[in-house]
Amino acid sequence: MTTRFRAALCLPLLLTACDNRQEKRQSTEEKPQAPSVTKTQRPEIAEKSETLVESRKALAAVRDLPAGEERDQRLAEWVWEAYELDPELAKEGFAQLAPGSEERNRLLQHVAMRLAELDPEQASTWAASLETDEEKSLAFGRIALALAEEHPEDAARLLSESGVEGRDFDVAVFQVIESWSSTAPENAAAWVASFDAGDTRQAGLRAVTGTWLPQDPATCVAWISSLQDETVRKEAINGYAEAVLQQPPAIRQTLLSHALPAMRSRFEELERRAREEEEN
Repeated sequence: MTTRFRAALCLPLLLTACDNRQEKRQSTEEKPQAPSVTKTQRPEIAEKSETLVESRKALAAVRDLPAGEERDQRLAEWVWEAYELDPELAKEGFAQLAPGSEERNRLLQHVAMRLAELDPEQASTWAASLETDEEKSLAFGRIALALAEEHPEDAARLLSESGVEGRDFDVAVFQVIESWSSTAPENAAAWVASFDAGDTRQAGLRAVTGTWLPQDPATCVAWISSLQDETVRKEAINGYAEAVLQQPPAIRQTLLSHALPAMRSRFEELERRAREEEEN
């Protein structure tokens, strides 16, 4: 059975992800004995206990403030300070932040990226456990952004399997497209072509062809020609024509030398429209 974490547990996960890795490395070694508390350590422990008491008092004072922006800001500040002291304590304050508030969302995004750096799988499990679609979109989007540069294929898989939507999610999609198309454009293009019909797929195909075409025009054209879905092929042709139009005139003819009639025709149509707009 998959363990599901509530949103309020997200902050402690940052430390437990690191702890789990350390425990795995020690599994084949002799279990170390717990260190005894020395006389020099006792004042430090006492000081931390006093700090925890003061921190709880501060949380109680902030929690009693009227609901609103100031309360959320004070709570967020308290969470950051408490996290360095005790993650278990910090989650109590995080749970008090109003769902959908700017401060809560900012914390969610930061936690998502930190978790992704430590353990992407655990980060995904946590993101899926969040209660609202908005929070899931924020979290999955940030996790994908953290993975996009070095592991774009993993980021793409994460986004495809998450089943969420939203502005932050779309931003992550295009970041993944940009990163992936620079190293494996055909794989990135195939991923985008699998999207449901809509603005995201059209814009994604424009982005892929815009990156791919200058790198390898012949392979880009061959891939577009191989598309079986007529609607997707038309969208890819449109992306191709727009990508050619963005190039300097001296380069356009070189790129068009690989074009099929439908591609050249679409380019000429866009070029004519652009010329008319300039004249008007």
